[in-house]
Amino acid sequence: MCAGSAESGAKLALCARNQEKLEQLAARSTSKGGRCGRVQVDVASEDEIKAVVKAVIARFGKIDILVTTMRASPRDQLVMPHEAGGLDECHRRPTWTAPYLLTQAVIGSMLKQRWGRIINITSIFGQILARGGAGQAILVVEARG
Repeated sequence: MCAGSAESGAKLALCARNQEKLEQLAARSTSKGGRCGRVQVDVASEDEIKAVVKAVIARFGKIDILVTTMRASPRDQLVMPHEAGGLDECHRRPTWTAPYLLTQAVIGSMLKQRWGRIINITSIFGQILARGGAGQAILVVEARG
């Protein structure tokens, strides 16, 4: 996705927790002619996400498209022995929180400019976990507008 965006002349702001992977992605994007800034950020930190979004808008003037790519790693547990605190911990994981926090951070500027797109990409585990298994309780909420 980034390589195609780079070829079309998009300005990219790449953010990731892992500096090595961030540099690899930036190298692929710039090899295709793209211009990109890169920032190492803890995507589970609301304060860091807000600061990065503010910096990207200051540098590029706006954010038209937000793309999040999160790899879910399953932490499968049966409902019975699952402690309530474990549910809180699960929802604090970057896989769950980062797309929400990033969306929340960019949505205001997208509404002001009256245009924007948000694309959330995850691994196949999102579908696998949504189906659930024996002894699991899964709640899926889908909003349609």
